[in-house]
Amino acid sequence: MNFKLIPIILALLLGCSHTLIGQDLKRKKKSSDGYFEDYYVLKSDKKIKQGQYVRFDEDDLGNRSVSQMGFYERDQPADLWSYFHANGSSLKEEGSYREGKRNGLWKTFFKSDRLRSADSNELNQAIHVDETGTIQILRNNLPIASEGVYLNGEKVGAWNYYSKKGQLIDKYDHSNNKLVSDNRNDQNTPILPYLGGEDHLDYLLHEFFDNLRGTKKSKTGKVEYAIDFSSNQPNFNLIAIKGNSNIKEILREFVTNIPDYWLPSIDNNNYSKLIFTILENDEIFYPEIIFKKY
Repeated sequence: MNFKLIPIILALLLGCSHTLIGQDLKRKKKSSDGYFEDYYVLKSDKKIKQGQYVRFDEDDLGNRSVSQMGFYERDQPADLWSYFHANGSSLKEEGSYREGKRNGLWKTFFKSDRLRSADSNELNQAIHVDETGTIQILRNNLPIASEGVYLNGEKVGAWNYYSKKGQLIDKYDHSNNKLVSDNRNDQNTPILPYLGGEDHLDYLLHEFFDNLRGTKKSKTGKVEYAIDFSSNQPNFNLIAIKGNSNIKEILREFVTNIPDYWLPSIDNNNYSKLIFTILENDEIFYPEIIFKKY
């Protein structure tokens, strides 16, 4: 996002919050390593956030891009919150909080580099301010990744998981930890036995690396694992790894912390091979998952 637009956007966003009306608040701006915050606190207790909150990520050159925005009610997230992919390129996740916990419908979106607002030729801009001063979060043409309901911070009921092409891959009942249906047989190519397929594992990998911004990385790294589904829990068997120790540890950490949404019954106890490849381009890293079946 253009750095010069930030004061305008902040003034518009933070000046229109309904939670500010009739309250004695103080505006705060806080710059920390890697991000910048603009929000309000109660004058009576400056530790308590109240009203609209906006956070920007900041790169080494001082460029800022929106990463999240929402509301606080007595220091707890409340109402609608929106989270954005790295560099503010597109909406990543959106839904509501109640008493500090996720509640109600939430949607996640794959990263899109092809967003275009209806009245602007600008690309890769998650927030658009039109000539009337109206702020819009760009949602047109967003590739939805998943959608479902939270109750008190937990996923409940049936969630839908889609591919990047918009195809429904899995419907999963999170209340009973049970796969309701899958459309894998309708696809032309094998789909990774993971909830939502390899597109969702790729989504998690990008999210993981977005959170590592500011971490010194090296050129190319590669980790290759075989996954054995012969037992109830998948076993990761390291086949090959290359890159310096920093890249190795980063990739090991990702594999270790993959959420346990594997679907071994779908794979019929066959082996699957995952290759994690990290590519460097002008200090920007593009993680990639290559999936093959033995």
